Amino acid sequence: MFKEINTYYQKLLNAQYDVAEIIDHLLTRGEVREDFLKDIIKKRKDSLKIEKGILCDHQGQQSPQCDVLIAKSGIAVERLGTHCVMQVSDCNIVLEIKSNATTRDLKECEEKAARINNLESATFPTYGLFCYKYDLKKNNLLRRFGYRYEKETQEFYKDETEPLKYPHIDFVLAISIEEEETEGDPVLKQMFLMKNKETNTYDLYLDYPAIRHFWRLIDGL
Repeated sequence: MFKEINTYYQKLLNAQYDVAEIIDHLLTRGEVREDFLKDIIKKRKDSLKIEKGILCDHQGQQSPQCDVLIAKSGIAVERLGTHCVMQVSDCNIVLEIKSNATTRDLKECEEKAARINNLESATFPTYGLFCYKYDLKKNNLLRRFGYRYEKETQEFYKDETEPLKYPHIDFVLAISIEEEETEGDPVLKQMFLMKNKETNTYDLYLDYPAIRHFWRLIDGL
């Protein structure tokens, strides 16, 4: 039953992504998708505080603007219109949302995550990227997180000799329904990557629906 529920959520998000294409204004389209995802997270666990804004530390240093800040309820925030300012130590998850993630998006996420980790704090939020699609070959994307494709077994394997391109990004969730050919083999592009901070490598989950691994993070808050 739980697999069916997770499949429902992933298909629902993909369907809303497609419906939002009727909106010509790109910024509005993106905000509609962000709000829809926030609503689903909130319905999943209504005790969470879900905001958009920036993080700061006790020295007054600030992060860049973040799409989604997720924290437990009861924390203090300052309001700046529809945005908020939250102490970095109060935030559990920072989530960036991309419709079709590009190499430039990944680079910007890495830079933003590094800036957040440079704030003065005893604890830091888990930083992740949620994308509906990504504008890269799956093989090329996973190589940047330490994985290579083995044609004989038709599987991705961890290659610890491969340098990590985005070491400050803690997780990547892609819910793409697209398939592509990798070394001539059909591969579903949806996936979930999670950083293992003990080994400084990434764990890769390819089982469908990948969103269930994201819910494990949310449920743990």
